[in-house]
Amino acid sequence: MRLDNYAEILRYFEELGYPLALFEKIELKEELSDVDERKFFFKIYGQINGSDYSACFKLVRPKYENYFAIREYQFVLGKGSEEIKQIFPVMYEDLLHPDRLRDPITKEAAYNLVSGRSVYFDEIRKWVQLDFKRTDENGSFQIRQFARKNGLDIEKVVSRYPITELAKEDSRLELLQSLRKGNLQSVSFLIEDREQKKFIEASPQFKTINIYDSSMKREVHQYLNEGTKGQTSGPLMKHSQSAAIPDKNASGLSEQKKRTPRQSR
Repeated sequence: MRLDNYAEILRYFEELGYPLALFEKIELKEELSDVDERKFFFKIYGQINGSDYSACFKLVRPKYENYFAIREYQFVLGKGSEEIKQIFPVMYEDLLHPDRLRDPITKEAAYNLVSGRSVYFDEIRKWVQLDFKRTDENGSFQIRQFARKNGLDIEKVVSRYPITELAKEDSRLELLQSLRKGNLQSVSFLIEDREQKKFIEASPQFKTINIYDSSMKREVHQYLNEGTKGQTSGPLMKHSQSAAIPDKNASGLSEQKKRTPRQSR
């Protein structure tokens, strides 16, 4: 029996943010050649923001069909001596004929979620965050969702602060898009006519943003623009505290893929 959708599977990996190297494509094609199997796992390794990660994809072939689809993947992020694991589903517009992903949880989104940040998904119009205090039957953290309606308006909240990137339209849009993706974003605050480097991230639970100084110490929200003072968008912190999982390259994602010997399945 001939496999019909090898090219589509490669596209799935790319859309999820995991483009395969040539040797991985060859290895995947060898796995897919045995279409008598209805399920198998394919694992890749890499680095993101200086941290090691692995992603193990579950590919399934429906009964009596000759195509495979990615159903889920487990993302494992190494943080020092610890590992954080989370299984993310892979959804399609049409479950019977999976040819287009629906609201894919990309590698960037997976990294930000397991790092404790929130990611905004356009199709469901909700912010998503992992609840590290609760797990499901598979050991993955439960997912919390915050609707945009009557919730965090990231554009409105950010405009309350003297962030220099808001002065130009292109940099403003880039900043908002980065925050919606869940990134810990490097920005400059104009304070007493001097620019100060800070980092910000979205906090939909409290309808605000978290602010950190250049040393990744969390700050009190005290830098409101004139005209917005007194209009806080969430509870203020009484004391500074460190970010739970700081990035090494917070203003963007840099990575280098690596490959280790495949484990037996």
